[in-house]
Amino acid sequence: MSGFFPQLASGAIAQFPLQQSRRMRSIANLLDDGTYYALADTASWLRWQLTYAALTDAEANTLAAFFEQNEGRAGSFLFANPGANLLVQSESLENAAWTRNSLLTVRAGTADPLNTTRAATLTNTSAAALTIAQTVGLPGAMTACFSAYLRCDAEAPVQLTRNDGASTVTQPFTLRPEWQRVTLRSTIAGGAGPGTFSLTIPPGYAVDVFGFQVTAQPGPGQYVATGATGGLYPATFFDSDELNITRTDYNQNSCQVRLVSRA
Repeated sequence: MSGFFPQLASGAIAQFPLQQSRRMRSIANLLDDGTYYALADTASWLRWQLTYAALTDAEANTLAAFFEQNEGRAGSFLFANPGANLLVQSESLENAAWTRNSLLTVRAGTADPLNTTRAATLTNTSAAALTIAQTVGLPGAMTACFSAYLRCDAEAPVQLTRNDGASTVTQPFTLRPEWQRVTLRSTIAGGAGPGTFSLTIPPGYAVDVFGFQVTAQPGPGQYVATGATGGLYPATFFDSDELNITRTDYNQNSCQVRLVSRA
């Protein structure tokens, strides 16, 4: 694998409009007696068409260099689906995908800001601050936004954190009884290791939590609930051996990029 698909200077991966499609296949067998069997195959492919306009020369050169580094279709790389939630099990905080101390208890079925009961209450029953965390295979050098909807009956001092194994970025917040969406935007220069995203809750507090999300974008975007899979694709390829970049004005460029990855 050759690195990760580059982000723009803004931290975004893509511009609108973009297209995403899924291609699935069936396996068919025609017997000698004319009997025909067709079964769905588990293999499927995701394809993206990214349309860029008003790219600066620096952004266009970065994209062209990355294409050449991968020799067109030959090389694979990490791609973060634009707008997708990179976390897994975003509403199942007792799942093994989440790391937490047993003294940080989880009670599911709490009312959430969408007027359903998909939130959870995290209660710190210890005498020290505790965290709930998930590790995502996102290099620290990629811009990411970590977000969650939080509330607490008392004013609770919590913090969101991103750690890549070498460096840490934190953002403190004071919660209120009303739901608020808190966010941590971060880029760890030179960070190569996978990122661990965590929420820290002080001792003695019960915090209602909903909608944990990590996006490889400068902002949180609309919340996307996840199950066993998130939006990271570590074996993605260019779907063409040509990349045509058109210069439209001074320091302005446009192009289309097609990518494909095993779903």
